[in-house]
Amino acid sequence: GQGKESARQFLKEKKNSALRGEIERKIRDKLGFSEKRGSSGFH
Repeated sequence: GQGKESARQFLKEKKNSALRGEIERKIRDKLGFSEKRGSSGFH
């Protein structure tokens, strides 16, 4: 069951990287929104 284990590990890491990407996107969205809100005061 060597191949099975490595496949499971691969899926786990794939899931983790997807989660990390999701978190980064949320943070970037928050930063982007705050920047937009701050710059909207100038108009």
